[in-house]
Amino acid sequence: MGLTISEFYSRTGGNYQEVISHLADEKRVARFLKMFLSDPSFESLEEALEQGNVQEAFRAVHTLKGVCLNMGFSGLYKECNKVTEDLSSGNLEAGMQNMPALRQRYRSIVESIGQLDQV
Repeated sequence: MGLTISEFYSRTGGNYQEVISHLADEKRVARFLKMFLSDPSFESLEEALEQGNVQEAFRAVHTLKGVCLNMGFSGLYKECNKVTEDLSSGNLEAGMQNMPALRQRYRSIVESIGQLDQV
């Protein structure tokens, strides 16, 4: 038996009440969670950081931060915000130092989406 949407948000440090208020019901939330798996922002961020491209990395993490806000991913949003602030000032090194926590939160969400009943 997999996770419920509510359990998913509890496990991943998200805000279930917030996302339900935005998206209205769990069926719609489940559909958006599935769509999250194909969002390219995280991969774009990783590629840009690997290439040392601060501007592209900033764009990617800023986009990911917006997705997190819309999806109620509070924990991942906070990690994205740290990296966004670092990169907005051009500080690639600081952004890289904050990436392990962001990666961990992101992977936790992706793994947990795979364990949902409704997805």
